[in-house]
Amino acid sequence: MGTNQEILNCSFNLWYPNFRTLTIPSIVIKVPKVFTDYLLEDGLFLPDNFKENQNVEESWSTTTVDANPNNDGISNEERKSQAMFANKDFIQFRSDVLTAISKLGGKVFPKLNWSSPKDASWIAVNNSLCCETFNDICLLFKSSDFITHDLTEPFISVTDQNLSSIPEVKYVLVLRRWLNISPSGEFRCFVKDKKLIAISQRSQHFHDFIDSSKSTIVQNICHFFENRIVQVFPESSYTFDVSMPRLDKDPTLLDFNPYQRVTDGLLFSWDELNGETEFPERLSEDGSHFNGIVFRSVPKEGVVSHELRNYAFPLDFQHLASGEDPEKLIDLLKLKQRSELMK
Repeated sequence: MGTNQEILNCSFNLWYPNFRTLTIPSIVIKVPKVFTDYLLEDGLFLPDNFKENQNVEESWSTTTVDANPNNDGISNEERKSQAMFANKDFIQFRSDVLTAISKLGGKVFPKLNWSSPKDASWIAVNNSLCCETFNDICLLFKSSDFITHDLTEPFISVTDQNLSSIPEVKYVLVLRRWLNISPSGEFRCFVKDKKLIAISQRSQHFHDFIDSSKSTIVQNICHFFENRIVQVFPESSYTFDVSMPRLDKDPTLLDFNPYQRVTDGLLFSWDELNGETEFPERLSEDGSHFNGIVFRSVPKEGVVSHELRNYAFPLDFQHLASGEDPEKLIDLLKLKQRSELMK
């Protein structure tokens, strides 16, 4: 079932101080309420070149998506966005974000406490989560169901609780230095009762590197877990992600997630992970069972369905093909064009 505290302990701002030397350099920024309100508002409006000393109406007329090309009035959504962009907390937050991006080398990977907007990469230039501007982040976050989940129902996997028991979340924006991480070196590790029981590759494709190095990969991750993770992380059951592009170096810690069905089991089912069904590898001699740790990778010539396939193209934009909502295409093109001009 899991608990609220398990989820809170996987929030980036709680685990990062204890694992700073094992992971990618990052900056954590407190998120003001005006920004979370903006993310949850209807309409995909961006602050663009809004300046603190600029008239709101003037700024909006030159920077927003032209949802009202006939200038016959401003929608309620537009007016709300105008007020948010002019809010001093919003302006300060934007300044803090730009400063952090600069400190991290000019390119960052953004996320909230738990999730990144990986389901919204379709709207970004080059389908990448690499952000160079404040608007890049806003565009991804406003388009992401994963970000909305963090903001509205982070404890949905915890059952049998009343509203008074749901803790308040202090939201943070996490900016991580952008690194080109090879998908072939990413693995998700499953820890149950302080024991590493399973490892899954994260990529959906077969990689020779993985197929020929299974034993070494498991040994390296197991050593990393026993010496750097298990005695420090406060929970007894959880998952952690690592990147290990080279076998002669320690893995790099990427993230923690709760040991709950809300976390993607990747090549494992949660029935297996929870012990409701047995791991087939423990009943056979196929070379994928290492001292109690089950390792799974995509077999040669194999491929698995992409975990984000249902997020790659929103239903609203599928309507474009039938001509049901052509205005959305105009909005999307303008957003992408404006995002490019801002770089």
